[in-house]
Amino acid sequence: MGRLIERESRRCSPPRMDAVTEIGEFIQELVGEQFAADEPLLMTHCIDSMDVVETASWMEKQFGISIHGDEVTFGNFDTIRKMGDFVLRKMEE
Repeated sequence: MGRLIERESRRCSPPRMDAVTEIGEFIQELVGEQFAADEPLLMTHCIDSMDVVETASWMEKQFGISIHGDEVTFGNFDTIRKMGDFVLRKMEE
């Protein structure tokens, strides 16, 4: 029960680096490679469209947000940092 409360409180207001770190760890686990926060992932084909779909689905569950199809763009998903910034914007809505 304590873990659930801790996880829920993190979702309410995770610091920027926590979101970036969590997303980076998820992507590392997903594709088996570690990337810098500002490294282009889509433009360099480090991740593919199926990885993006899986990442978006995970982000919705992990951070309690809803992502619409038109929000899955290079501007929001090309780097881990952009994904973290996107998550924080979505959490503020």
